[in-house]
Amino acid sequence: MSDIITVPQKKILIEKASTIIAISENTKKDILKFYPDTDSGKIKVIYLSHSINENNGVNSINALMNGKKYILFVGNRYGYKNFTWFIQSISKWLLKENINLLCLGGFAFNENEITLIKDLGIDKKVTQYNFEDYELAYFYQNAIAFIFPSLYEGFGIPVLEAMVCGCPVLLPATSSFPEVAGDAGIYFEIDKPTTLTGALDRLLIDQIYKETMILAGRKQSTLFSWSNTMEQVLSIYKEVVSLKN
Repeated sequence: MSDIITVPQKKILIEKASTIIAISENTKKDILKFYPDTDSGKIKVIYLSHSINENNGVNSINALMNGKKYILFVGNRYGYKNFTWFIQSISKWLLKENINLLCLGGFAFNENEITLIKDLGIDKKVTQYNFEDYELAYFYQNAIAFIFPSLYEGFGIPVLEAMVCGCPVLLPATSSFPEVAGDAGIYFEIDKPTTLTGALDRLLIDQIYKETMILAGRKQSTLFSWSNTMEQVLSIYKEVVSLKN
């Protein structure tokens, strides 16, 4: 029902807007796909950034995963976030390598998730934790890798958060991910789970490769900042106001 209401309203707003700000080239492409009559010239891409402080992790005293090797999943798990596919894809790998999965945020597992985790035989390997913001850097810094299996993201701030904290990022080469992660992303194919577990295997056995990807991630993250975002948005606002006067 909401789509019936919002889609026509979006169309009206897009038609009336002097300028449209999109948070990625992929989002711009989607606007033109669903509203093909839109003038592409009035869509301006301005990237987001992150607000994580990597130094918070240094002083964290959270002992939740102390002594445990783990991979990280952050945020909501519903629908397009693709959590079910993800956990099914890595369940045997977690058991084989004796590695844990930490799911941060997204609230406690629901009954269907609990049943799935038990059926996969990994209920002792999976932990869900609703973190405080100051704890997040610690969990990124101590993870083997951050996996973002989402089918679609307009931008994907957690990608930058992980990179800033020196955590390798594994993700599909879909939606906006290649724009955000660039060459620092470790990409897998959604229809081939072995490409995900294979990438994790390489991180475990090839320390030089892991360090290379961590350094690439730190470098990639410097391309994004809220100051740049603010300056570009302000510039567009000034331009629009001047055109109206």
